[in-house]
Amino acid sequence: MRRVELSERAFFFDHGQVHIDRISARNILGEPHYVETDNFRTAGGEEDHWIFQYDDGMYVFFNLRVPYEHLSLYFSSEEKFDLKSKLPKGMLNFELEEYEKSYKLF
Repeated sequence: MRRVELSERAFFFDHGQVHIDRISARNILGEPHYVETDNFRTAGGEEDHWIFQYDDGMYVFFNLRVPYEHLSLYFSSEEKFDLKSKLPKGMLNFELEEYEKSYKLF
């Protein structure tokens, strides 16, 4: 998994979320690539954002809603896959909520 800047239009699908606090998320993922502080652009409160690309070409967009401690898991694949295999190892220590199907984000 390597950090990337998304230079082309990509579509993402919501596959689930991890219940994790900001400090733990940053310890696992590193400093966020972007922090949104404008409450009018979020669901209320700050959001930390990361985007990475896996060796197989799949993108992942992590969106942490800081006050709620919900890390949304958005992937460039609509198809179901082994979600745990795509998460950083340290994240497996936190509660994972995996959706039955994916939902198109953007």
